[in-house]
Amino acid sequence: YQICLLNHANFIFCRKCALSGQSKSCKHRIKLGDSSSYYYISPFCRYRITSVCNFFTYIRYIQQGLLKQQDGE
Repeated sequence: YQICLLNHANFIFCRKCALSGQSKSCKHRIKLGDSSSYYYISPFCRYRITSVCNFFTYIRYIQQGLLKQQDGE
């Protein structure tokens, strides 16, 4: 672990993000495939993963006809 400076009074432990390779405050974990091990990821990488998942869910809803296009006129 590395120690990262959060502010002048508090310190947090940093881990190397498995996706970006940067030393960040990585409190989120991800499990890939059938592997039994978890990988720590940064909040930014977690946000990007959830954004992509939300996008594909939205596309699936459109394909299933659950969402309709609203007429702007």
